[in-house]
Amino acid sequence: MTAPNPLYTPGVLAVLARYHVPATFFVVGADAAKYPDNVRRIADAGHVVGNHTWDHPNLDRLSEPCIRDEIERTQ
Repeated sequence: MTAPNPLYTPGVLAVLARYHVPATFFVVGADAAKYPDNVRRIADAGHVVGNHTWDHPNLDRLSEPCIRDEIERTQ
């Protein structure tokens, strides 16, 4: 499961709210672009949204400029 998947994220947020549990969601940028409303729900619920690169490549196979692009593109 990955956030902000519309199938699972609402249920996960409901459980976290029910038990007053804070969470950090590391979100892949391409998924955030696909489901911006769910990313907003995560943040609006008081959880931290972290950068998990644009499309989750194997970073040890990328050049430094490509790695930088993966991170900056997701900001």
